Amino acid sequence: MMKRMLTISCVVGFLLIGANSSGPAHAGSTGLHTDLIHTGTLAETSSVSDDLYPVIIGENQIGFIDAGGNAIEGLVYNQNELGTDLFIEGLIGVKQGKLWGFADRTGKLVIPPKYQDIRSFSSGRAAAKANNKWGFINRAGKWVVQPTYREVQDFHEGRAAVKINKSWGYIDLNGSLIVKAKFKAAGQFSEGLAGVQVNDTLLVYIDKNGREVIRYPAAPFGTLEAGPFRNGAAAIVINGNSVFYIDKTGKLIFDKGQDPEYRHFLSDWPDFSEGLAGVKNSKYAYQKYGFIDTTGKFAIKPAYDFVKPFHNGLAAVSLNDKWGYVNKQGKVVIPIQYDNADDFKGELAMVSRNGQIMYIGKQGQRVWTFAYPTP
Repeated sequence: MMKRMLTISCVVGFLLIGANSSGPAHAGSTGLHTDLIHTGTLAETSSVSDDLYPVIIGENQIGFIDAGGNAIEGLVYNQNELGTDLFIEGLIGVKQGKLWGFADRTGKLVIPPKYQDIRSFSSGRAAAKANNKWGFINRAGKWVVQPTYREVQDFHEGRAAVKINKSWGYIDLNGSLIVKAKFKAAGQFSEGLAGVQVNDTLLVYIDKNGREVIRYPAAPFGTLEAGPFRNGAAAIVINGNSVFYIDKTGKLIFDKGQDPEYRHFLSDWPDFSEGLAGVKNSKYAYQKYGFIDTTGKFAIKPAYDFVKPFHNGLAAVSLNDKWGYVNKQGKVVIPIQYDNADDFKGELAMVSRNGQIMYIGKQGQRVWTFAYPTP
C-alpha cells in the first residue's frame, strides 16, 4: 500500500505508519536502489535524491554515475558501507566498523562516523542515534537537537515528530517542542497540515501549532487511513484501497451525486503527485486505471492494469504485465516493454527487461546497463 499514511483499524485499534518518512526512525539501511542492487527487485521510495545514481561496478561494490552515464571517479563503496545509496542534500550515509557518518559527492567524509544509526538529511537536519537515543545533527555534524528521544521522524516543513514516553508531538528545527506530545501516532506535515491519531477511532489533521483543523472519525469496522495533502487534497482510504478525497476544510470532494459509489475510487497509490492521482472508478472494480486531476475528472482515461505516481513529468504504467511511461497528456512516450519500471529520479529511471537491469533516460534511451542479470 502507500507510504506516509496513518491507519486505524477500528476492530483492534491498531495503528500503522509508513516506514519511509512518517514512521519512527529506522536504521539507515533502506532505500530504493539498495533494494534493487541487493535483491534484483524493484521497490518504491519517496525520497528525493541528488543527480547521482548507484551502479554495481564489481563484486559487492557500488559506484555512481551522473545523468549522462559517466562514472564518478573515486566514489566507490562496499555494499555494507552504505546506509542508503541515494545522495540526499548532497550527502550520503556511510559506515565504518559499527558507526555511521556522512560523505559528500567526492567521497570525502565530512561528518566522521560516530553514530549508532542515522537517517538521510531533510531540511538541513539528519536524525542520528547515540547512546540508544535519537536527536538531530546539522551538516557540520553538530547536535542541534540533543539525543534524548526513543523515536523520531524526519523533518518536513520545519517540523519533526518525536516520541516522548508513549506519545508523539512535534519539534521545530531548533528542537523546541511546538506541539505537545499527546498523540498515539503522528504523520508528516504536508501543505501545512499533518494527520495524527488521537485515539483508536479518531484521526485528525492539525496545523503546525497543533490546532485541530479537520476531524475524521473512523468507520464502525475496517481500517481508515489518512494520507498527506497534495495539491490541496488528501486521500482517505477505507479498508485498503477504497479512496475518498477531502479538501483542507475536511469537505468531501469529487461528490458526483447521491450514489456513494461515485464518490470514491480504488487505488494503491492514491496521493496526488504533480497534480494527478492514479485511480480507477469504484463503481466497476474491473475497470482500468487512469489519472484524475484535482477536480476529480479523468485527465488520462483509464487504460492500464496498474499505474505509479508521476515523477518529473512521467508515470510508469502497466499493461499485460509490461511497463512503460506516459506523460501528463496521457501519451505513451516510452514504449510499454519492460518487466519492471521504477519512478524517474531526476533524469533517469531504473527498469528491467529480459533479466537485465538498466537506467534509461526520458526519451527511453539506455544510459547504463548493469553487468549482471536479475535473479
